[in-house]
Amino acid sequence: MKLLTVANENYILNVFNLFKSYEEFSFNEEKVLYYFKVKEEKLKFLTNNFSNIRLIEIPKIHEYMYNTKVFLFKTYALKEEINKGNSFIYSDSANCFINHDIFLNKFINKNKRLLLQYPEEIKKNKFFTTKKCFQILECNSDYFKNKHQYWAGLQAYVNCEENINLLNSQYEVMLNKQVAYPESNVERPDGVQNDCWFHRNDQSVLSLLIEKMNLTQNFDYETFNRYGDFYTVFEHDIKYKQNFDLNKIVIHARDSKKNSFRFVTEEMRNKYAKL
Repeated sequence: MKLLTVANENYILNVFNLFKSYEEFSFNEEKVLYYFKVKEEKLKFLTNNFSNIRLIEIPKIHEYMYNTKVFLFKTYALKEEINKGNSFIYSDSANCFINHDIFLNKFINKNKRLLLQYPEEIKKNKFFTTKKCFQILECNSDYFKNKHQYWAGLQAYVNCEENINLLNSQYEVMLNKQVAYPESNVERPDGVQNDCWFHRNDQSVLSLLIEKMNLTQNFDYETFNRYGDFYTVFEHDIKYKQNFDLNKIVIHARDSKKNSFRFVTEEMRNKYAKL
């Protein structure tokens, strides 16, 4: 499957790291970057070092398209790529592959998509979705509020009608500022007396649409162990941490965000630093 990611200028080295890891440990097919606000020399850094790469600039067709605390740009990339007729893995640029991926192809062919639900109680929708978002998406019942969120940092889709509808709907809903906002770092957006601690923007919308459209993939340890956001889970779920097998990790979540560029040589880092 193709690999899709999105980035601005601050994350081009992360993209390099992700693409190198994909070449070594995963499908090594077309690598696709949707980008915004990136200097030409940094784009050339990618095209000079990778074959079978496609770069698409995200147009600023909406007032908050480039807001990195709202993530409309990510939903745009997902929508565009699925509407091109493509099947793909989406990964945040700070992730990377660290083991050979012999599981995902079979899983995707069977299930049409990979959606990673968080396991722990603390990640219920009601704690990470505003009241306004619930209301506008017509998900105001306890059923939706008490469902666990899905991690938006890694997703995979076969090109089919269900997935096209999901990603088109996500983008359309995110164009509503009352749904997309507030920014992801705003604490207690509905006030201290209400459940919501932070709004998770595209992740909140994705999680509700998955339930509304009956596309659920309930949490299971094996799949989440391979591909999930284990750092977040470790913070809250001691049982999960005790049962976690580090040797089974395929995707290392947010690895290069912690300044671990394991697939970038010192020579390459020095070249990049001069751009």
